Amino acid sequence: MTALPFIENSEVFFGLVGPVGVDLKLVSKCLEVELTRLNYRTVVVRLSDLLFSTIFRPQQKFDSEFDRLDQLMTAGDQLRANSKQTDALAMLAVYALHEARRAITGDSRITGDALKQPERIAYIFHSLKHPGEASLLRNLYGRLFNLVSVYAPRHERLDALAQRLAQSETNSDPKRFRAHAEQLIERDMQAGNEFGQNVQDTFPLADFFLRLSSEDSMREHIRRYIEILFGYQFHTPTRDEHGMFNAKAAALRSADLSRQVGAILASHQGDILGSGCNEVPMAGGGIVWCDDEVNDHRDLRLGYDTNAKKKGEILGEILNELKRAGWLARAKSRMDTKSL
Repeated sequence: MTALPFIENSEVFFGLVGPVGVDLKLVSKCLEVELTRLNYRTVVVRLSDLLFSTIFRPQQKFDSEFDRLDQLMTAGDQLRANSKQTDALAMLAVYALHEARRAITGDSRITGDALKQPERIAYIFHSLKHPGEASLLRNLYGRLFNLVSVYAPRHERLDALAQRLAQSETNSDPKRFRAHAEQLIERDMQAGNEFGQNVQDTFPLADFFLRLSSEDSMREHIRRYIEILFGYQFHTPTRDEHGMFNAKAAALRSADLSRQVGAILASHQGDILGSGCNEVPMAGGGIVWCDDEVNDHRDLRLGYDTNAKKKGEILGEILNELKRAGWLARAKSRMDTKSL
């Protein structure tokens, strides 16, 4: 992460990602406060408002908060599907930013790469729900764009969302709304098709991960993050950050991109005790290194994934047994099980 672009530019861009049930309004407020400390004017671009104004009637009424959230998810899915653009909502957000910039600075350009106005402006996209949206903004604004993902355990999100749904219907028993909250949480994470809402795959694309907590605690973490972005040289890694850095380095030891996983074992003080990765074991012990001249049976050398091949063999064996027993449909019985 480099600080130089943030020092030199009068515009910066942040995107927020968080599953339903996470209070992103509070996170946005914390981010705005900390950016204001650095003399940045903040402009929040709410994608849900843009979606509402694009899809629904101006006086649209909803039966409940559940109905509102459910219909907004449906509208977002339909907009992406009808336009055949996974980044359709982000395109609307970029246009809204363009209009906001023109109102503030008189500059009509979309990217604003060389804006000369002295005022510093930070644009916050609240919030992104699809990897395509994050990809568009990152491609458009480059290193000036930072994605922030906000985490809270499922049970906390479930409780908060059930409480929110109950309050919207003036009901004092949130437990009655837990089923609806569960439904929204499941749908929010991944809709199951290319153009559906997909927080699950958007979340890990972030540059910074924040645990939802008290306002003071989040402001402290966001302040540290922003100071690093803007060139403060004396922040050192936390134990968790150092551990994740080493786990990522261990993962790169593996040449198997389908399951490239690394792990480290650390003491309570943060000292690294051991590391490992998901890699092909070597006969006699240990794992293969790239400069080993013998016993290199990794997938990249064999030309196929041994796990996938074994699963195909097992599936083919099962289908053959079903075929011999006459339990397969006629169309499936002609299937070539050797190609599995």
